[in-house]
Amino acid sequence: VHLNLPGGGGYSNPFHRPPQLVLNDVINGYISLEAAKQEYGVVIRYLGNPNLLVRPSELYVIDEEATAALRKL
Repeated sequence: VHLNLPGGGGYSNPFHRPPQLVLNDVINGYISLEAAKQEYGVVIRYLGNPNLLVRPSELYVIDEEATAALRKL
């Protein structure tokens, strides 16, 4: 029997993960915008048309001010 389980507990506090790495995970579809905010304390905005099936990566930006405020809690 062989099991492949996705993800893992990781190391350290997720709020210490560099925001750019969290942004990369959002762009690559590994986590949602909501998970980035709730689980990692990184607020990411998509500046493009939300109805597009393919979203260009350059239209995702980290909201530095909101991220700093959220991570301060």
